[in-house]
Amino acid sequence: MKKISLNFLLFTLGILFAIIGCTKRPENVGPSDNSFNNYFASQRSKVQKFTLNAETGAIITGTKGTKVYIGGGTLRTMNGQPITGQVTLELKEVIQFSDMVSNCAPTVSKGKLLKSGGEFYISASQNGTPLTLASNASYFIDIAAPNGTSDSMKVFTGTDSSGVITWVPVQTDTINNNMQLPDSIANAALYDSTTYFNSNKTSWGIRNNVFNYVIKCNSFGWINADYFIEMQYADLCEQTIICDPSLQLDNQQTQVYYLLPASNSCALLYMTQDGFIFKGGIPAKQSIKIVAISNKDGKIYLSVMDHFVNCEDSKTIILNFIEVQESQIESYLSQINI
Repeated sequence: MKKISLNFLLFTLGILFAIIGCTKRPENVGPSDNSFNNYFASQRSKVQKFTLNAETGAIITGTKGTKVYIGGGTLRTMNGQPITGQVTLELKEVIQFSDMVSNCAPTVSKGKLLKSGGEFYISASQNGTPLTLASNASYFIDIAAPNGTSDSMKVFTGTDSSGVITWVPVQTDTINNNMQLPDSIANAALYDSTTYFNSNKTSWGIRNNVFNYVIKCNSFGWINADYFIEMQYADLCEQTIICDPSLQLDNQQTQVYYLLPASNSCALLYMTQDGFIFKGGIPAKQSIKIVAISNKDGKIYLSVMDHFVNCEDSKTIILNFIEVQESQIESYLSQINI
């Protein structure tokens, strides 16, 4: 197979995705089974909940080690009124491949692959009513980086686009090693809430601390520590991936990802109406995992496959599926983590 340029590939994929997204479904295809979408929606809704005092703030720690620092007096109602009393903070940690797949949160921004340092969802509420931050306030996320850090890391924010999280960078350069941090990040016994207020509200930040990143955040929602890696994988190979034709799977009820362990990257692929999932560029000479989940007639099918991307190999990749129960999906997906 021939190599293709990155820019041409991204342009081609953008056109392909737009066409697929706008293609009307054939009239002879039955209505979608909502159980498939409901599964991913239920996974998205699984969050960790913490209670804190709005006036004093708190440091909370997620089950995967993520720390969130909320300063006292920084929370507001949506119309800007100060909050007192107990509030609920929600945290979702999307760190591993299984998290990315089950939450439909691929590491892609504007068609370009990202290297992930961690994806997070954070929200605050009081008695079920969403809260926001004071106009001059920030909060901080402390992310472990056991394999070391990179000065290329940036901050992205995410939005839910048709059930898939899409990412955009919040600013051109978010690296700022002079960024002021709360004393409690260095010493939990020193809790200085004044650092959470700043005059430069527009300045998001990320600080590289060798074995962890600290992100300064100016809004709640989906947050991601990532950076673009297109130059790292300049050579891409055309690959053709097909679901088992005998199953006659519905493309609107199928999700297919390729996972790149070398950079902790995850990309969502798309199936065309003729059964082809993907015919385009994947980083060359890399070991990847291909993961597919599909629903047909209320039954869930899963495929996990290891593959080495070789431009000289023209063989079509055919995914074989096994039928699984919804309760088994999480266990099967845990096998793809590194």
